[in-house]
Amino acid sequence: MSAAASSAPVVSILVPVELQEALTAFVAAYQGLPRDFRTAPQLIEVEQQVAAATDRLGASTLQTLVQEVIQSREAPRRRGQSCVPDWLQRLVGLPKGFKNQGRRRVMVRLARGAAIPLRVRYYSRNCDRDRAGPCRGCYPALACLGIFDRCSPLLASHAALCVALCGSFAEAEQMLRLQGATLDGKTLRDLVYRLGTLTK
Repeated sequence: MSAAASSAPVVSILVPVELQEALTAFVAAYQGLPRDFRTAPQLIEVEQQVAAATDRLGASTLQTLVQEVIQSREAPRRRGQSCVPDWLQRLVGLPKGFKNQGRRRVMVRLARGAAIPLRVRYYSRNCDRDRAGPCRGCYPALACLGIFDRCSPLLASHAALCVALCGSFAEAEQMLRLQGATLDGKTLRDLVYRLGTLTK
């Protein structure tokens, strides 16, 4: 067996179908890690590889869980039910006239790792359905979960903390990048300002 493969005994476990691909990739990354590092720089590299593999597995797990929750919360689309349900309209505070425009693919950033794709119902006024530009519509199911500006609540919390601790948005952006999260300056500002209005 090579120095880059584990010699630990192999066991069999039951893995949900939706996680098999991600877990297989994680195990492959683990098996590929070197077992002969002897210096601090080598250990740093191994630690970074483990963190990246763990982030990928975590993102895949969250994608599955959040998508299941969204599908269970969103009412099935039936004839005569194209408008936002009353309870959802009251909870999210949508203006009248917003209609269900069908599911759309949305990339949501996490506190660590890559963004995850979600299929979510999009609501807007019919006259704004095909127009480009900000604030034309919304994703109520994401708002109910605290996902704003396509960022998870944990990422938003980390972003707000970094901004509070740092002397500038640029420094906060750099600190978040060191923690494995990448946010551009505009998104970071919008996210923190939105959090400020929500907590007042």
